[in-house]
Amino acid sequence: MSDKHRKDNVTPLFGHRKDEPKVRESEIDVPDAPAADTPRQDIHRRHHGVAPTIMDMASGNRPANPFSPQEANADEKGAIYNGLHMDFIGKRRIFYTISIVVIVIGILVSAIFGVKLDIQFKGGAIIQYSYTGKIDLPVAQALANKTIAGGDFTVQTDKVPANHEQILVLQTTKALTDTQQATLFNALGKQFSTSSLKKFASNDVSPQTGRLFFMQSIGAVLLAALLIVLYIWIRFRHIGGLPAGLTALVALLHDVVIAFVAFSIFRIPINDNFVAVALTILGYSINDTIVVYDRIRENRGLFGHSIHFKEIVNRSINQSFTRSINTTLVTFLAIATVCVFSLVFHLDSIRSFALPMMVGVVTGCYSTICIAGPLWVSWVEHREKKDPAYSKRMTAQ
Repeated sequence: MSDKHRKDNVTPLFGHRKDEPKVRESEIDVPDAPAADTPRQDIHRRHHGVAPTIMDMASGNRPANPFSPQEANADEKGAIYNGLHMDFIGKRRIFYTISIVVIVIGILVSAIFGVKLDIQFKGGAIIQYSYTGKIDLPVAQALANKTIAGGDFTVQTDKVPANHEQILVLQTTKALTDTQQATLFNALGKQFSTSSLKKFASNDVSPQTGRLFFMQSIGAVLLAALLIVLYIWIRFRHIGGLPAGLTALVALLHDVVIAFVAFSIFRIPINDNFVAVALTILGYSINDTIVVYDRIRENRGLFGHSIHFKEIVNRSINQSFTRSINTTLVTFLAIATVCVFSLVFHLDSIRSFALPMMVGVVTGCYSTICIAGPLWVSWVEHREKKDPAYSKRMTAQ
């Protein structure tokens, strides 16, 4: 078939072909609309953020509505979401209840068993000694408490992964001077003279420094959350940026609180790893949420106000669902591998990051799908009760 007799059903992506003469818009002869009984190709609808250019293969015309009334009505009601349809918005109260129950249980566990703060936040000292043979931990703990009055020591053992060197770890809530550390080392060396005790490392933090570091860490998390809200407000200002930012912030705080609950349940001390986990979750979760928000913006542009805002959000969540699940699964498996590695080689510093982060990745996906978008719908519906034209004015901003 020669090029001049060829009929394309899609407008060329990069304009005219080289051998195709340019035609002005005023010279284009648009055929009349086909009769009602003219057959047309059955084309299934797909939404990818940009409306496709569809043409009738038989007549060469672009029909005003290429879909049957049944297809259009079903699509507007949300029955066709690229093969996936789940009523997330209709079940949002169930999701709210699940989140509240989990958070309340976590707070009760923290209140009953207490929250462990590491020395970075409350002050104290961690002293590590390398040794050979065996050391009786209760004896070492009793000797340390006797040598340093009010030390309240906890004692445990660890290993260096590279050479499997045994490490005796003493931790106290009291800051120790160099003289006190030397006295403690001499007492332990005399008690365990056959173990070749040597000082491996020490970390000493005053209570004032610990409190200052704690306040700076909280400030870093709050500043990150504030900048995220500001970014969403600006980026989605044409569809109501401020409500989108605030509801995303609630979802992020939900993730951080559950990460805190994970630290409490697994009895991991709150230290600089908690700050790292919180900031990482903020970045990971908001990235997933912005993908859904982008799809909401695109669908609002495609459908306008022909369907309700909650249908727009539900459609967008369904269209992004597979992407969110796949991304979460891959990330979870990667962090789980790191966590298993840390458990096998007794790397407590890595385990205290990887284990809560596994929980954070799951809750980040959950909050994106089940919290952020549904909360935005709840906000809009609440405002529409007071002002029925709120949704239209929100888009016109």
